[in-house]
Amino acid sequence: MSNDPNTKKDANGFCSAIQAIFQKAQAIYNSDQVISSAEQLEELEQKIGDLTDQLQAIIIEEQLQSSLDSEEVRKTEADLVVNLPWKLKNKGLRDVVIT
Repeated sequence: MSNDPNTKKDANGFCSAIQAIFQKAQAIYNSDQVISSAEQLEELEQKIGDLTDQLQAIIIEEQLQSSLDSEEVRKTEADLVVNLPWKLKNKGLRDVVIT
C-alpha cells in the first residue's frame, strides 16, 4: 500500500484492489453454476476462501500502513532513534506489503 494518502481510496471510499475482489465475489454470487458434486463444492469453497484471504491482506495492509504513517508512531520512532547508543542509517519510508 502506498504512503500517499491521496492514492489510498477512490471516490467510493474503497481502494481499487478491494473493488476488484468485490467484483469477483459478485460474479461468483451471480453465477448460474449448479453444484452437482463434492469436487465442485470444494472448488467453490476454495475460490471464496482465496477471495477472503486477499481481502483480509488488503485491509490489514491498509490499517498497518495508516498506523505506521501516523504522527504518533513517527514521534515514537524519532524518540527511539535519538536515544539509541549507536547510529542508524535512514532508508526512508517503506510501503507495507503482505503476501
